[in-house]
Amino acid sequence: MRPSARLRHVPGYRIARLYPVHVAVLALLVVMVGVARAGEIPLNNPESWRLVDLAWNLLLVHAWGFAANATWNVPSWSISAEWLAYLTFPVWAALASRCGERGAGLLAIAALIGLGLVFDMFDWRLKTAWVGGPAVTRVLCEFVAGCLIYRAWLGRRSGVWGDALVVVGVIGWLAPPLGSYDAARVAALALVLVGAASAQGPIGRLLAARPTVALGEASYVVYMIHFPIMLVVARLHGAVGLRSLPWAVQVSLYIAAILATWGFALAVSDGFERPARR
Repeated sequence: MRPSARLRHVPGYRIARLYPVHVAVLALLVVMVGVARAGEIPLNNPESWRLVDLAWNLLLVHAWGFAANATWNVPSWSISAEWLAYLTFPVWAALASRCGERGAGLLAIAALIGLGLVFDMFDWRLKTAWVGGPAVTRVLCEFVAGCLIYRAWLGRRSGVWGDALVVVGVIGWLAPPLGSYDAARVAALALVLVGAASAQGPIGRLLAARPTVALGEASYVVYMIHFPIMLVVARLHGAVGLRSLPWAVQVSLYIAAILATWGFALAVSDGFERPARR
């Protein structure tokens, strides 16, 4: 298959990767909302469960500005914006392929700087960039930067320097927001990706270990299912009065919830996501 033909198939590959779990979690939320309403159980803001927004979610366009707010499975705003990026991927791939390594690196830096400047100009924040202009701008700039970084770093190995980049990037991301320039923290994630792709030291070996790879493969399911799980945990939290329990019991229950989430995600990844993708 020619490279141009492969590029045309990219949106199809990505929809096979994203859509089955997305629809399954939406179906789960529909059931949860129906049961909650029948039992008169409060379940988040009633505006979060509008049928028209469910339609936009099914079409994966809810983050494009069709929905006024992030609704239903809130974290899925990102895959909606990513879907737009995937549809335009052949354009960015063609651009990256025509750049040399240095040119691609400089353009990637320009894309990240441009992201920060646009967010500052409109006073947008990463923590609320879920729909419309903020979401699309953020993801497209990140996606283009990612394509260019891949072109600039293709085939490179940096040994322990890759491990160092991962550490620096994680510290940069966890650092307090830089005032109105909080979008600049996205550059820290770029460092993490570059470092992880080229690390050959202890962090590189840890990332390549079989258990880590398995957790990474299930991470998309974790991301997609954690919101409905949080809704249930929040209701249980209020029902049992979790804050009144001893601190050690609270911590133990939270750890148990996290482990249960990962265990469920691993089972869904192996038993549903991979067969559905194929």
